[in-house]
Amino acid sequence: CRSLHQYDIFAGHNDYPGIPKAVMEPLLCGMPVLLNHAKKEVIPELTEEICFLTDNTQEGYESALKELIEDDDLRETLGRSARAYAQDTWDPVRAEARYADIYRNVMQ
Repeated sequence: CRSLHQYDIFAGHNDYPGIPKAVMEPLLCGMPVLLNHAKKEVIPELTEEICFLTDNTQEGYESALKELIEDDDLRETLGRSARAYAQDTWDPVRAEARYADIYRNVMQ
């Protein structure tokens, strides 16, 4: 996690029925994230607004990486959108405060 900010693109493969922590972390860092389309079920949080989604093929990844490398504006837009969404959704400080509020309400 400490070195994520040194990279330009996070490319991964996801077969999980949700978002792996390994994907949340680069989103929180504001990295453009490249992932395959989910084949089992759609993951509603992983939209094309915050991720570059591609076919799960060598050609799909090759084409997507080429587009991301060549298009500075696209990388910047994806990174900014990813960070804004991730900060609002998974920011550790906000998440902890939400859990604390839930616990306080339950204890009352």
